[in-house]
Amino acid sequence: MPRFTGDNISFTNATVKTLVVPEGKKGKLWSTRRSQGFFIRKFKSGKATYGVKHVCRGQQRRITPGPELPNNLESMRKLAGDIAAKARTLGTDGMEVRQSAAGLPGNPREGQPRRDPASALPR
Repeated sequence: MPRFTGDNISFTNATVKTLVVPEGKKGKLWSTRRSQGFFIRKFKSGKATYGVKHVCRGQQRRITPGPELPNNLESMRKLAGDIAAKARTLGTDGMEVRQSAAGLPGNPREGQPRRDPASALPR
């Protein structure tokens, strides 16, 4: 079975097992051609997680739906698609949903105008 070190590959349960982190790196991201925004992050330790990259209300997000386990590729791909679709159509931010479920406060600056970094310089 070949070992994959490229960035953009077709994911199957067999190819996920053969992903190899390059020497000298802590981890690596691989994306798929089939599902836009869906990726796998694998660490040098061998641990791997699935993720989805999407934009919600102008803010780029990366969310990890779950770990890589035997034969759970299709369920994670569907879950990642659902997360991205909710963000795209309903404006539902999966990160905010997870934070509120965990009892964590949201972004304290949300809704406030952005400051100009030049105005923070001493005069």
